[in-house]
Amino acid sequence: MNRFFSTLEMRFFLKVVFIVAVAFFVFILTNYLSLYRTALSYTENILKEYSQALNRDFKLINGKLNSIAYYQDTTLPYDNTVYIITKDGFVIERSKHFTGLLDTANST
Repeated sequence: MNRFFSTLEMRFFLKVVFIVAVAFFVFILTNYLSLYRTALSYTENILKEYSQALNRDFKLINGKLNSIAYYQDTTLPYDNTVYIITKDGFVIERSKHFTGLLDTANST
């Protein structure tokens, strides 16, 4: 009779361990998904802010691209350069004023 109870106790113990392990796994998975969603939302908000700032800074005046506000904008991060690639393949970099074909800014 004593052996029967020890087997029954062992089964109960294994069921409890299994339930705790599943609960822990669900807890970890829920936290991971929550953190992932938070990070994704934060990144999305940052990109929206940068996009709105860039749209606000670049003006097309009389067919010319005016970038003076872009170079003077303090809301954009200067240490992490924002590169803008145009449809024609031109790259506009904040730390280096562009010259040549697209240069309409008075950056002196």
